[in-house]
Amino acid sequence: MDRRIRKLIAAVLAAVMLLSLAGCGEKKGIENLQKVVLELYAPSDSVLVVSNLTDRFTQQNETIGIRVIYEDSAMLAALIEAGYYADVYIADNAAHMDWLDAAAGEEANPNKNDKIDGSTRKDIFKGTVEIPPDPTPEYDENDNLIEKQPTYEERTFSVALVKSSKYQEEAKAFIEFIEDKEAVGPLFDGIDFEFID
Repeated sequence: MDRRIRKLIAAVLAAVMLLSLAGCGEKKGIENLQKVVLELYAPSDSVLVVSNLTDRFTQQNETIGIRVIYEDSAMLAALIEAGYYADVYIADNAAHMDWLDAAAGEEANPNKNDKIDGSTRKDIFKGTVEIPPDPTPEYDENDNLIEKQPTYEERTFSVALVKSSKYQEEAKAFIEFIEDKEAVGPLFDGIDFEFID
């Protein structure tokens, strides 16, 4: 093979390799978008509803993800009070939300916490939750272990923006979404929770 042809082929192959490598670093479409991940604190007894709400929201907002931390509502309030990071807080007890809200007054908020944006606080849904029985063993007069049964309680769930959120606009967008009956109302069909207008 002629030396000039080999040089030409080598040059063409080198150019093709360079173009191929340049294309590897380029991302197109959704992969190129910056994704914000919100930290959502929610009570354990709201898993079904909250997972439906977050799934629907992230399907409609491709640049926002949500990581949910489920725990007892009072524990989550204590974590926020202690400075743990969260963007949005859902509580199943108004007293837990009051504990973080400066507008709640000194009786409900003796530590004068100012951790949530009270203007974003809203009741969003309600439902009956199961309260596990006290695990402390109890015995009857014949020393037989008494089998304890769970109790059931109606709870109202509220949401608020955590003031320390780095993603205020995205967190507010999520809160506005879950307050929109047209957007989320159908998610409550067939479950034991009810959307609050």
